[in-house]
Amino acid sequence: RVLVVFDVSDSMGDSADPFKPHSPTKIARARAALAGALGQLSLDDAIGLRIFTTGLPGRAGGSADWRDVVPIGPLAQRGPALERAITALTPLRGSPLYAATRDAFDTAAQTADPQRINGVIVLTDGYNEVDRDNNLSALLAHLGTRSDIHVITIAYGMDADIATLRKIAQATNAWNYDASATLDLPDLLPRALANF
Repeated sequence: RVLVVFDVSDSMGDSADPFKPHSPTKIARARAALAGALGQLSLDDAIGLRIFTTGLPGRAGGSADWRDVVPIGPLAQRGPALERAITALTPLRGSPLYAATRDAFDTAAQTADPQRINGVIVLTDGYNEVDRDNNLSALLAHLGTRSDIHVITIAYGMDADIATLRKIAQATNAWNYDASATLDLPDLLPRALANF
């Protein structure tokens, strides 16, 4: 049972290869990698997709920092919606990494299925950009309150805050995957999903 938390901050619109400015964008490569990684799951595995960025319009089932674009449910039921949502992912604003991680952890904890492995995969190319929510120590302490919820992190691109992402993963006895070389993401995302 996994909630994929996908960074749609503005930097995801940058070139995936900083030395080739006309190469595909980071978000284009990440969309393709996520779509391809879904084949790692069985049809009865539960998966959902949440985006995070700053300044989202408030509405039920979300916040100004994140929005569930596909609620968690069996892949057999969610597959078509996931394909549409992945195709529609576009870069927006800033990166509320701490708020998005904490709230996704809480969602996973509140809806945990004791018969399954429960957790979150956070994919980001950046770092926390929200001054009102910038206490890493408090976040790590919060993540340590449940031993049955794992937060796997993927540091995507050269600018990702890999040190912080590693600490987030370690706080939940999980793993950080280093996709600073963006071409590695199609190999790493299926490995991350294989933990569930």
